Amino acid sequence: MELIVKFMVEKRAGKGEDSEPLSLPKEAFCAVGVFDGMGGAGAVPCNSSFGEGHTKAYVASRIVEKAVYDLLTNSADLNEIKPDKLHQTIAERLQFEREKYPTKASGLRSRLVREYPTTLAVITASRTPTGSYEVVSYWAGDSHNYLWNSEGFYQISKDDLNSDLDPLENLHDDASLSNCVCADRDFVINEKRISTKGKFVIFSATDGCFGYLPTPMHFNELMRSTLADSQDCEEWQEKIKKETSRVTGDDTSLSLIAIGYEDFDELKDSLGQQSIKGIDKLNRIKSEISKLKQKIKDKEDLLQISIQEEWDNYKSEYLCYLTREEEAQNNKGAIKSSSEAAEGAPNDTGKPETGNEKPEIEDKKEIESTEGSDKDKEEKPDDLDISPAAGDIKESSDSNSILKTGINLFKSLF
Repeated sequence: MELIVKFMVEKRAGKGEDSEPLSLPKEAFCAVGVFDGMGGAGAVPCNSSFGEGHTKAYVASRIVEKAVYDLLTNSADLNEIKPDKLHQTIAERLQFEREKYPTKASGLRSRLVREYPTTLAVITASRTPTGSYEVVSYWAGDSHNYLWNSEGFYQISKDDLNSDLDPLENLHDDASLSNCVCADRDFVINEKRISTKGKFVIFSATDGCFGYLPTPMHFNELMRSTLADSQDCEEWQEKIKKETSRVTGDDTSLSLIAIGYEDFDELKDSLGQQSIKGIDKLNRIKSEISKLKQKIKDKEDLLQISIQEEWDNYKSEYLCYLTREEEAQNNKGAIKSSSEAAEGAPNDTGKPETGNEKPEIEDKKEIESTEGSDKDKEEKPDDLDISPAAGDIKESSDSNSILKTGINLFKSLF
């Protein structure tokens, strides 16, 4: 029974630089493979049979996958498949692409830029005359090949890096590649041959599947737990896609074939219950850290609330001198404004007061009283006995005498 899982998920629809995975179950042998176009080194857009607007990384992964698939399909047995043969087939296909779709020379010069760059990770498995299996791992770049059986979970490819980092170190340091498939420079197809017996799983995966997890053990746990929670290959495939897509920041592609198992239940019973060294301890510590982080966050929130509350209690005394000075200035300003408003206010005539106006008698009764007093004076009889102390009467008499004297003098002159 064929037990197959394969998928490719694009991070951006229509722009994914992983190709569709290679999956080839033949009677004489089977093969899986993945190809990850290197978007940084091959970001230059180009024309191709895939249409305009795609990068050389996008095109490279797809034409190399097709070249390898055709080579394997047309081979009678795996004796024809050697690293040199793979290299020749791929190099010829890339050269054909360059000649068919020439591009203008770019002014950009960098040792990091490549023509049609892609990774390659391919596994073949075939039965030997002795009943065992020969598993052959081919790779260029940092996509991975894996062998998984009841005894363990094994990486069977080694990343081509410019530094000597192990898989855990490279997850965190992400070293640059020293080798990849490309059209403008020579490249190497690495090979690893393994003999195994019994039932096993082979699969290839691009770094989007494993490169965003904390450790290689976590990738092992992802594959195991999704298998344990599934009822068939279709469900397992969807769960792997979901879990990798949940954590990754890249395209993901994976191709898997289980060999020797009667059905999915046997595969699940064999591999789905495996214990992974150290993973329980790592998960426990991670859970404790998550709880501590939540407690710290709660305390940080409480701290901010307490800071505001205590400041509200503290600031009235802390700023008392400044507050009193401000209040005095505010009061002084209020008095000045009130005075200015009073001086500029209009009087009953509608004109502003200047301060030189004569006071007006506003009381009507007072006016009437004054008028009545003057009238009484005019109506007094001439024989009224007025005291000589009345200065106004005396002044009137003297004036009459002077007037008469003046008139007589004027007449005598003429």
